[in-house]
Amino acid sequence: MKKSLLAVVAVLAIVMVGVFMLTACSPASDPDKAEAALKANGYDVFRTNGYVDGVISAILNKDATIDVTLNATKDDDSITIIYYKTAADASAAYNKMESDLEDYEAKGYSGKMVYFGTNAAVKAAR
Repeated sequence: MKKSLLAVVAVLAIVMVGVFMLTACSPASDPDKAEAALKANGYDVFRTNGYVDGVISAILNKDATIDVTLNATKDDDSITIIYYKTAADASAAYNKMESDLEDYEAKGYSGKMVYFGTNAAVKAAR
């Protein structure tokens, strides 16, 4: 009985560490906090509320409702963070654009956001 309980506790600990690592490697889930963190780290930040037109719109899920988009640059580092109204929209958009993001160091989605850019920019956006 003790061995079974110990095994269950060990599995739960591994799962919790995995979840922490996934969330710790992404930008802030709140666009205001991510924007403030990027500015505090010396990034030039361009914020768009609502849907974005332009080059990036070709790979976005156009049926999804975009809440906020952040584009930030500093020297050779950059990041784009797209905040959707729902996690389902973010997931669908990421799945649609994933193959177009192969050249980025850091990319992924977490909750209601999709992000891609350099590792340094992702770290600065936390």
